[in-house]
Amino acid sequence: MFNKKNLFLRIFYFLIIFFIFIYLSCFQSSLSILWFCKISIILLIIALISNSDILYSCVLISQSFVFLIFLLEVVSLFLFNVSLFNLSNIYNNFFDWIISIFYHVVIFLIPLHLLILKRKFIQDTWFLSSFLFLFFSVVIYVIDKFNLPIDGSINCVFSCNNFGIITYAYNLIYQYIPIANFIINWIILSFLFYITSLFFDKILNNK
Repeated sequence: MFNKKNLFLRIFYFLIIFFIFIYLSCFQSSLSILWFCKISIILLIIALISNSDILYSCVLISQSFVFLIFLLEVVSLFLFNVSLFNLSNIYNNFFDWIISIFYHVVIFLIPLHLLILKRKFIQDTWFLSSFLFLFFSVVIYVIDKFNLPIDGSINCVFSCNNFGIITYAYNLIYQYIPIANFIINWIILSFLFYITSLFFDKILNNK
């Protein structure tokens, strides 16, 4: 049962996430904060402070697909020495790659662990995950229109290059659906968020 004793667990998790956030803020550009995983870090910090079931659930839903991609990438590299998503090749050095794996795993496992303890997953928060992804995609789109320096690959708003089989799949979609990339991304991820929310609702709420 989740009680006051778990306050120390939340403090411990908060310190981990906070130092990850500080590290990323110091060694990456300011606009990189618009990556959805970085937004999830901020949401998780707020969730740990407020002990919000809604935000825990939102972060869990938002990061499940990314966690799965990183998991498949690591397993594929370890077993077959094959990079499915080219993630290991987009970092400047091995240390950055390890840090990236670590924080993507952590921001998935922390809300999962706390929600397992609380037995209170909020399934409808997939709407919030969907809205936030669309909102920050639009922000990136607007920033680019003002000719401010920003990486077009952030959240794949303008491009989805160098991500292995994901890039191949997206290129096929973009070829036949001539609308803004981030709209396609939003539709696909909203569907994935919804499916993920159904899965965790069944598992964590014992349905």
